[in-house]
Amino acid sequence: MRKLLSIIIASFSTLFFLTNCQGNPSKSKDSFKDLEAGFTNPSSDYRTAPLAVWNSKVTNAEVERTIQELKDAGFGGLFVHPRPGLITEYMSDEWYSLYKHAIDYAKEKDIKVWIYDENSYPSGFAGGHVPEEMPESYNQGQGLALEKVNVLPENTADYFICLKKEGENWIDITNKISSYRNTEGEYYLYKKTYYGRSDWYGGYSYVDVMVKGVTEKFLEVTMKGYEKIAKEDFGKTLPGIFSDEPNIQTSGGLRWTPDLFSVFKQKWGYDLKPLLPLLEEEVGNWKEVRHNYMETLLQLFIDRWSKPFHQYCEQNNLKWTGHYWEHGWPYMNDGPDNMAMYAWHQVPAIDMLFNQNDYYARLSLALSKGKQNNQILVIEPNSTLWSYYSHTKSSPKLMEIGQAFQSFVTDLEKNQVEYDLGSENIIKDHGTVEDGKFVIGQASYSVVVLPPMMETLNKPTFDLLRKFVEKSGKLICFSAPNRLDGAKDSKLSELLSAQSVISVPTLTKEIIQKYFENKDCLFTFTGGDLYHQRREFADGELLFLVNSSMNEVTRGTVLLKGKSVLKLDAMQGKIYEYPVDQKEENLSVHFELEPAGSLLLYCSHKTLNGYEKEPVLAGNTRLIPEGDLQIKRLRENALTIDFCDVTIKGKTIKNVYFAQAADATFREYGFVNGNPWNTSVQYKRNILDRDTFTTGGFTTSYHFTVKDKFDYSTMKLVAERPEIFKVKINGETLSATPGAWWLDRSFGVYSIGDKVKQGINTIEMSVSPMSIYAEIEPLYVIGDFSVVPEKKGWSITTPVEKLTLGSWKEQKQPFYSWEVSYTKEYSIDDINRSYTVQLNAWKGTVAEVYVNEVKAGIIAFDPYRLDITSLLKQGKNIVEVRVIGSHKNLLGPHYNNPVPGLASPWHWKNIKQQIPGNEYQMCDYGLMEDFDVVE
Repeated sequence: MRKLLSIIIASFSTLFFLTNCQGNPSKSKDSFKDLEAGFTNPSSDYRTAPLAVWNSKVTNAEVERTIQELKDAGFGGLFVHPRPGLITEYMSDEWYSLYKHAIDYAKEKDIKVWIYDENSYPSGFAGGHVPEEMPESYNQGQGLALEKVNVLPENTADYFICLKKEGENWIDITNKISSYRNTEGEYYLYKKTYYGRSDWYGGYSYVDVMVKGVTEKFLEVTMKGYEKIAKEDFGKTLPGIFSDEPNIQTSGGLRWTPDLFSVFKQKWGYDLKPLLPLLEEEVGNWKEVRHNYMETLLQLFIDRWSKPFHQYCEQNNLKWTGHYWEHGWPYMNDGPDNMAMYAWHQVPAIDMLFNQNDYYARLSLALSKGKQNNQILVIEPNSTLWSYYSHTKSSPKLMEIGQAFQSFVTDLEKNQVEYDLGSENIIKDHGTVEDGKFVIGQASYSVVVLPPMMETLNKPTFDLLRKFVEKSGKLICFSAPNRLDGAKDSKLSELLSAQSVISVPTLTKEIIQKYFENKDCLFTFTGGDLYHQRREFADGELLFLVNSSMNEVTRGTVLLKGKSVLKLDAMQGKIYEYPVDQKEENLSVHFELEPAGSLLLYCSHKTLNGYEKEPVLAGNTRLIPEGDLQIKRLRENALTIDFCDVTIKGKTIKNVYFAQAADATFREYGFVNGNPWNTSVQYKRNILDRDTFTTGGFTTSYHFTVKDKFDYSTMKLVAERPEIFKVKINGETLSATPGAWWLDRSFGVYSIGDKVKQGINTIEMSVSPMSIYAEIEPLYVIGDFSVVPEKKGWSITTPVEKLTLGSWKEQKQPFYSWEVSYTKEYSIDDINRSYTVQLNAWKGTVAEVYVNEVKAGIIAFDPYRLDITSLLKQGKNIVEVRVIGSHKNLLGPHYNNPVPGLASPWHWKNIKQQIPGNEYQMCDYGLMEDFDVVE
C-alpha cells in the first residue's frame, strides 16, 4: 500500500463562465480597503485545499498529522478523498468516527474539511452502496447496440427494439416481429447494453444517474452519516461537497435510459424509436433528431442529477463543487454540455494542480473580490456539435467545429478581448433582455457573438436574440445559423438581416479593433503570450496580467482610467506604489513579464498615498566570493530496485516488474484482476473478508550489485510493511529498526551495512501464510554511495568524493530526489546597498536561499532572483542555495517514455522487461552554472 495518507495538491479554480445565475445585474460594492485588509494573510476561505487521500488503515494520529502538516504549509482546507487501498471500511461507524475527529481537529487549527462524495470516482455509486440498495440504478440498461441483418434470427427475444427499413423510413416492428420471420429486408435490431461489473465499483457497476431517484439514493446513503456526526458544522468547518466526474457515458451503442422515449416524445412531440438509425447515419433529418436527442439527455442529466444535488446543498447550508469530464470536449460521451452542469454548483470549479499556497491564496482573494463585468457574450456551439456527435461514430466535422471554436476564443484571449462564454442551457433558464442588454443572471451584455461554423441555435436563445436585436442590441456573426433546435427555419435569416446584426467573415485585428476593443483598457505589447483579467471595484479596478509563454518575455503598456496604480505582490503579500505616466486622461502603465510571470495591479479612481515604492533590485555587478563553492548532498543517496523474482506455490517467475509480480501473486490466490488494492474499491469489507488464509504465501527475491569495496556502514534497506514480511539479505535475517521510517510511515528501515558484500546481494521478502495486506512493492537501498547504469538497471559503486556543478544524474545520483546545497562566503562592506541572489542555469522544482543560516525565500520563476539585503551583515556572510528535485526520479514512472509531467497508475502497468539504466526516464536536476550575488 503506497501511503497511509497521501496528499495530492489540487485546488479548484472558479470558472469564469455564465454560472452565477441568480439576481440582477449589479455593480460591485467591494472597495480596495476590502481587498487590502486580507491580502497579506488571506483567511482559510481563500487558501488552496488539497485532496488528502485516505488509502490504507486510517488512524486518528495520522489524521492529526496530515491536518497539522497542511496547516503548517499554508493550506486552508482539505478534501478527504478515499481511494483504492483504503482498508478502513468506507461509510462505516469507524469511517465517520475518523471523519468526526478530522473535523474537530481541523476546527482547532482553523482549517476546513470538505466532503469528497465518493469512494474513488466517478461520483454516484457510493462505493457500491447505491447499486446494492437500489438495483434499478444499474440493471435496466444504459445503451442500445445496433445489429443490422437481412433476415431475422430465430431467436429475437434478446432484442429490445426491432426496426425495418421501408423506403427512406423505418417502422417499429418490435411487437409484431413474428410476422416478419423468413422475410428478407433491412432490419435494425437494438439490444440493451449494461454497465459492466467491476472491482472499481466494489464488484458492482456504475449507476445511471438519469434514472429517477438515483441521485436521491446516493445523497441518502452518502450524507446520512455526515449529517449524524457533523450537521452543526455544515457551512462552517465543513463547507461543502466535492463531486468528481459524474457522467452519463454509454455502456455500448447509443445512450439510453428507461424513460428516454417518453421524455423525448413529451418534449419534441414525435417518437424517437423509429428514428434511432439517424443517431448513427447521416440521412433524412438526422441533424434535427440528433440535436433533440442530445438536448433530451442533457436535460435529464440536469433534472435527475444536478437539481436534486443542488437542492440538497441549499437546504443543508452546503456548497457544492467539483468537476465533470470537461477535458474531452467536443466529444460528449460523458455529457452534452459540461458548462450547463456548473450552473447548479454553488462553487463551480475545475480541478487544477497548484503549489505556492500563500501566492494562490492572495490571488484567490483578489480575484474573488470586485466583479468581472465583461460586455461581450460568445455563445458556445454545443447545439451545433450535437448534430455531428454520435455515441458510435461521430462526424469528422465535430472536431473541425471544436477546433475552430477553440482557435476563435484563443484569438480573442490573445488580443485581450474581454468576453464570457454562454451556455445555451443556462441562457434558457436565466436569460432575459432588459434595457437593451442581453442579461443572464447577474451578467449583462451589449454585444453577443455567434462564433464560426455555428449552424444551430436553440429556440430559447433565438427568442432572446430576436428581442435583443429589436432593442438595437449588437449581434456579431462569424457564421449564419439556419437551424432552430436542429431543424431548418427561415426565421433565422430574418433575424440575421436585422439592422443591428453585423456579419463578418473572419476574426482579424481590424475586426477586433472595430468591434471588440475596450477603450477603458488598451494594450500594446510584444513577445510572450499575454492574458489578462479585469475586475471592477467600487473605487477602482483590479488588473491581473499573465505571460503564459515558457520562454519569451512580454513587454508592453496598458492605458487605464484612474488616478494612481498600486502593485499587489502576491508572492510576498506586500503592496507598493507602481510607477505610471499620465497620458491625457489615461494612465500609461508599463509592464514586463518574464516567462510564466504575472503582475497584479490596482488602478484607483482616486489618488492613493502612503504606499512605499518597491525596493529596487540589485543591479548586475557580480560580487566576488571568498573561497570556492561548497557542494553537499543533504540526504542519503538512493537506489530503487523495481524488478524481482517471485516464488508462489513452488513456481518461480524470474526478473519481473514488481507490479506484475504483485498481480501474479494475488491471481494465484483467487483475485482474478490481480492486486485488489490497486484495482478495487472495497465495498464494505469485501476485500478484507477474503483474508482467511491459513496456508500459502510467497517469496520475492530482489538483487542488487555492489561493484567496489568501500565503507558500507551507512547502507540501509527500505521496505514496506515490515510488520508483515520476513526479510533476509544474503541469507541473514533482518529486523526493522524500531520507530524508524523513510519517505512514508509504512516504509520500514533495516540496517544492512554489515551484511552487504561486494558483488550480487539478494534480499528476500517472504510471507506465510498468505495475507491480503502482502503487496509486492519496490525496495530502496539508501546510504553514502554512487549509482551507475548497467545493461539492465543499476548497480552501486564507490561514493563520489566531491560533487560539482552540473546534473546530479550524471554525477551518479540518478534517483536522488531531495536537496543539494551550494554554499559560498561573501564579505560585505556596505550593507546599505541592495543585494540579490541570481540563479543562472539550473534545473529543479524550486530553490531555497539561506543567508547566514536564515531562510531568505525561494526562487522558482524567471528572472530567478531573490533580494537578500535584509539578512546580510557587515563582514562575513554565508549564502546558500538549495536546489530541490522531485520524487519523479525515485518513484517513477520510468518506463515506456510517458509524457513528462504526467503520472497515473497506468504508467506502472505493462512493464515487460527491465531496461538499461540509462534508458530510465528521469529528470536532470542540479545547479548547472554557479549562482551569483549581485549588487
